[in-house]
Amino acid sequence: MAIIYKGIRCSICGQEIDIAQDFFATSGVFFPIDDPLFKYCDAALHWDCYEHWPHRARFAKQYVDMWAESVSENPYWFMVGHTKRYFIQINPDEPVARIDLFLYETGSSVWIELSEWDRWISDERSAVSGLYSLEARAISQIYRELASKYPDKNALLAAITRS
Repeated sequence: MAIIYKGIRCSICGQEIDIAQDFFATSGVFFPIDDPLFKYCDAALHWDCYEHWPHRARFAKQYVDMWAESVSENPYWFMVGHTKRYFIQINPDEPVARIDLFLYETGSSVWIELSEWDRWISDERSAVSGLYSLEARAISQIYRELASKYPDKNALLAAITRS
């Protein structure tokens, strides 16, 4: 995870980030060193800068791909679903018991406790409440598909892929 501290600057605009406010931060390196987007890896970005950044789509895709590729190396997390628009990983064991829904459009992920999935997937308005507008739009675009494929936590658990 990007090291966040008072005085850190947005890697896009160069202005200071108010760490008491929300911002987008990545973890890890997911571009080769000679790629122009390399310098944005493991960095903090203002959400507003990131949302309107012309490189967001490529950056977000590469970031989510990194997470999708790494899930098979983690004995605690398992793949549930992977499409062009999202990647879902799950840790079904307590005390974590959590779903991470990664969004290709945004590069961000939404965390849902496994015990809350049935409630989350039954109410789209509640599911997008409190998210950035970019995330809410991305969730709204895939929500029906998710509800159809994974209507309850048992469907999620049944979809686990062990590599």
